[in-house]
Amino acid sequence: MRLRAVRNIFIVAALCLVVGLPLHADTNNLRVAAASDLTYAFSEIAKSYEKRTGEKVDFTFAASGLLARQIENGAPFDVFAAANTSYLEGLQRKKQIGPDDVHVYAIGHIGMYSRPGALRPPAKLAGLATARLDHIAIANPRVAPYGKAAEEALTSARILQQVQSKLVFGENIQQTMEFARSGNAEIAIVSASQGQHQPGAFVPVPDSLHKPIVQAIGVVGGSADKARAARFVAFVLGKEGQAILHKSGFSSPPRSSSDGTRGQAEK
Repeated sequence: MRLRAVRNIFIVAALCLVVGLPLHADTNNLRVAAASDLTYAFSEIAKSYEKRTGEKVDFTFAASGLLARQIENGAPFDVFAAANTSYLEGLQRKKQIGPDDVHVYAIGHIGMYSRPGALRPPAKLAGLATARLDHIAIANPRVAPYGKAAEEALTSARILQQVQSKLVFGENIQQTMEFARSGNAEIAIVSASQGQHQPGAFVPVPDSLHKPIVQAIGVVGGSADKARAARFVAFVLGKEGQAILHKSGFSSPPRSSSDGTRGQAEK
């Protein structure tokens, strides 16, 4: 048992270094693991939430798959906001998310981004096949739902094989954006929540080219303060949180997905 405990500590520490979890974060703050596409939206939500409640939030932004793995290995998060429902449902099956604690909070969208002064993205995704490009960045489809959506869209546009040799992979959507901003890729396929808020050009990709990016949030079973974690979830699902998400490039989920907790946030 001691060896297993030590092994788990090393696993958590290693994952912390990979995705940036503060090893010595303020234990009085709520700890939220969030998909990288939420960086701008959740930073603004945190300010509104603190103003409303007086409670501070510490975020760790990374690919949903990596965060799910951290939680499986005992990382001390209170809330998990993923870019795909499957990650929370997987944790739910392992009893690390409560049976009623998976809530859809947003629908995501993707698009093609290029930095200022670079080649503007084509009007249609299929145009990537004929554009003079050396590198096209997408997030790693194995751990990042937005990368999976990008891969699906390239497949639907029937150009995946043509551009395969040009693809470079970021571990999350933030790193994918950085490839384009730094010039290591001429174009990146990223979330609308990232691309439309950066200087440069952003061309939306039709939702019909990929499966819906249905994003879910929930209270982590190991949270030391589930009541406070539930308040944050309710705030995200409520009117103020949804307005910030909508402004940040997300669509609101179907009303039935969050009715159960929306009222809590609006009180």
